[in-house]
Amino acid sequence: MLYMANEAMDKNYLTVLQAARYVGVSAQTLRRWDAEGKLKSVRHPGNDYRYYKRSDLERLRLDYTRAQQINPGQFFSGSVADIETNDRLREPQRAAHKAVREHFEGAKNSAIIQIPVGCGKTGIIATLPFGISTGRVLIIAPNTTIRKGIAEALEVGNPKFFLGKTKVLASFSEGPFAAVLDGPDANIHDCTESQYVVTNIQQLASSADRWLPQFPP
Repeated sequence: MLYMANEAMDKNYLTVLQAARYVGVSAQTLRRWDAEGKLKSVRHPGNDYRYYKRSDLERLRLDYTRAQQINPGQFFSGSVADIETNDRLREPQRAAHKAVREHFEGAKNSAIIQIPVGCGKTGIIATLPFGISTGRVLIIAPNTTIRKGIAEALEVGNPKFFLGKTKVLASFSEGPFAAVLDGPDANIHDCTESQYVVTNIQQLASSADRWLPQFPP
C-alpha cells in the first residue's frame, strides 16, 4: 500500500467526494470509473480511506468536458436492436415498440401506451427508445420503490439488467447507461454520460427549477 505524508495528501490527493466535485460528477460515477479501470485510487495507511490523485483527475476533467459536447442519446438511433422479432420479449412488449415506432414515423404528437397489468412495463421502458429516440430518455417513476426497480433493470451488469437478459443488443460495452437522480446530492452532470435518466416525480417536482432547465438534449 502506498504511504503518503499528510502534507502531500492535503495538496495532491482528494477524497471521493472532493474528487467528484473536482471533476464535476457524482461519487457514484467516480466509483464506476474506478471499477472500470478509468481511475486508480490509493488507500490511506492510517484510516484505509480511498483517495484520488489530482493529476489523474485532471485527465478525466478534460475528457468529461469533451463528453459534454456529445449527445449519448444518439446511441438509441445508431444501435441495431433486436426487439420486434425477439422471442425473449413478451408479445405486448414487442407490439408496444412497433406501435410507438409506427406512430412517430408519421406524427410528432405525444402518445400514451396502455397495456394490461403484468405484461412488462419496465421492459417496454428499456426497449422503447431504440430506433425511436434521438436523445436522452427521461424516465419519471411515481415513487422511489418503482424508481429503484427501473434503475436496477437498466443498469449494465446488474443481475436484473433487462436488455442483457433478453439479448436486445449483441454487446453492452458502450452502453446504454443509466443515471439516477435520487436526492439532494444527485449530480446533473451524470446525465451527460448516460442514455437513460431515472428519477421519481417527487424528486423532480420538488426541484423543478433546479433540474429541468439543466437537462441536456
